[in-house]
Amino acid sequence: MEKEEIRVVPIWVQLKLNFKYWGEKSLFKIVQQLDTPIKRDQATASRDKIQFARVLVEVPMDTLPNFVTFLDEHGELVKVAVHYEWRPTICNSCKMVGHVASDCRKGGGKRRWVQKTIQPVAQPVVLPVVAEPEVDQEGVRL
Repeated sequence: MEKEEIRVVPIWVQLKLNFKYWGEKSLFKIVQQLDTPIKRDQATASRDKIQFARVLVEVPMDTLPNFVTFLDEHGELVKVAVHYEWRPTICNSCKMVGHVASDCRKGGGKRRWVQKTIQPVAQPVVLPVVAEPEVDQEGVRL
């Protein structure tokens, strides 16, 4: 069974943009620099929370740029930081997702088999057997 190599992944990104760029058309045009925009979240679409615009974007896993730039309506270059809500962990050795090279089973990570040392078995402690005291008919211990 072969594992399919994952090349792109959908990730929610946050952009601290001016409120006027929060429309779907302009927002998608800006995040197209990352790759394929999928959708805005409900709070961005309804403009409920104004801290940042949030967009689900299908991005290539090998390149996650930290900034996007665009020309505003006055012809000025605007540079906006991109915050990824999740960044995939990619192994530099086998190029698979979910682990780093030091934990890689395939690609020569630093893991190696080491024989366990055998601990000497301790001798069990034998406690002396203490006899129960005898009790006569009247309940007196002897």
